[in-house]
Amino acid sequence: MSLTEADKRWLENQFGYATEELRQVRSDLRQARGEIGSAYGEIEPVRSQLARFETNVVTTFRNLASSAEAWHNAHCTKLGALELEVHALQDRVAKLESAENA
Repeated sequence: MSLTEADKRWLENQFGYATEELRQVRSDLRQARGEIGSAYGEIEPVRSQLARFETNVVTTFRNLASSAEAWHNAHCTKLGALELEVHALQDRVAKLESAENA
């Protein structure tokens, strides 16, 4: 089977359209790559700022948490001592009450 001249012209036109479309796609791709590069350049400083912010938040939280933990431990110790004193006083009152009733 051989192609007629009309068939050959039609195929050449189709390949011409496809080639032009391919050129346009490549051009669009180059443009998109440039835009992505620009966007990345804009995002990178934000990433750095976010990392610094995160570090500051974690550091502040740790400082507050350690202060709160120290406060908690100090008060637990004081409450433990008070609890011992209350139990000692309860024992003394119980002894005094049992002595009065006897």
